[in-house]
Amino acid sequence: MSQPPELFPEAIPEGLPPLRKIIHEIRLIPGKELRNLPTHSIPERWAKNMSLWINEKVEQGIIERKAVNGAAPIFAQEKKDKIRMRPLVNLTARNEITIKDDEKQFQTKE
Repeated sequence: MSQPPELFPEAIPEGLPPLRKIIHEIRLIPGKELRNLPTHSIPERWAKNMSLWINEKVEQGIIERKAVNGAAPIFAQEKKDKIRMRPLVNLTARNEITIKDDEKQFQTKE
């Protein structure tokens, strides 16, 4: 089965996709604030690989390092092969104070 080349390019482009007209924002419940969240430790055997993975994504422009209030902690989960890890982000605390989106109410830039 052939795949459309515009959907499945040979090489993955670097950086973030172009800006869209939809305004993405996280709306918080009134009176609630993002607070500093606890950090998770990862096993020493994964620490180097996690650091390399983060640095690679920073260099590609996919993620960026910056200090923000309420940043979500990242941690690792072992894959089934017991060798590799899966980096995960814990958004539980943020989700508890977020107003859920109504899919019908997208805001757009004029």
